[in-house]
Amino acid sequence: MIFASIAIRALPGHRNFATPKLVSGIEKLIVSFNDQHPGRGYFGKQRGWLNGSNVSSEDLVEAPHYESLDEMAELVIDELIASASEHRQGFGGLFHLINHAAALTELKIHGYSDLAIKGLPAHQHHLRLYRSLPILDDELGKLESTSEDPFKADYWQRTESKQWGAWLTHRIKTLYGFHTLLRYIEDEEKRAKAVKRFGYLLA
Repeated sequence: MIFASIAIRALPGHRNFATPKLVSGIEKLIVSFNDQHPGRGYFGKQRGWLNGSNVSSEDLVEAPHYESLDEMAELVIDELIASASEHRQGFGGLFHLINHAAALTELKIHGYSDLAIKGLPAHQHHLRLYRSLPILDDELGKLESTSEDPFKADYWQRTESKQWGAWLTHRIKTLYGFHTLLRYIEDEEKRAKAVKRFGYLLA
C-alpha cells in the first residue's frame, strides 16, 4: 500500500517519469509483495524474533474495529499518543503503522476509495501485531524524544538517530504520513499532544 500510494501520488505530477518501463517496474515491485509474511517482531530475549505469520492468536492483542478511513486515522493518532514512548521493536513500529494508514487515505484522495476501504482489515491486523509486541524499555533502553523542529533546516544536519534504524528514510516519509493523518483530527488539544509525542519518532 505504501509504495503503491507513493507512486499514484507522484506520477500524475511528474508525467515525464510515467514511462511504460517505469510503471511496469512499479507493478512488478508491488506484485512481489504478494504472499509475503507480515514482517517480524521482537518478543524479548527468551522468544526472540517471530515472523508475523507465526504470532499466535493468544499473543495478538485486540484492536478496535474500524470501517472508515476517518476512524482509522483517529485510532492511529491515539495509538501514537498512547505508546510513542514505549520501546517496542518490529512490524515497522509506529513508523509503518502511520505510513500504512496514510497510504490508504491517499488512495482515496486520488480516486481509489474502494481499494482503500478494502485495505482496512489488513491495517487493523497490522495494529494488532504492533500491540502484541512487548514493551522492552529494560532490555532495549528508554526512548528519547526531541523538541527539534523538523521543518527547520538545522534539524536535518543530524544524520543518525539516537534509537532507530533506517532513520533517514523513515523520518522523511513518516513526517509526511503523520501530517496526512493529522488532517483528520479536529481536536486542537489532541493535535498538540500528537505533535509532541511524534518527537519520539524524530529523535
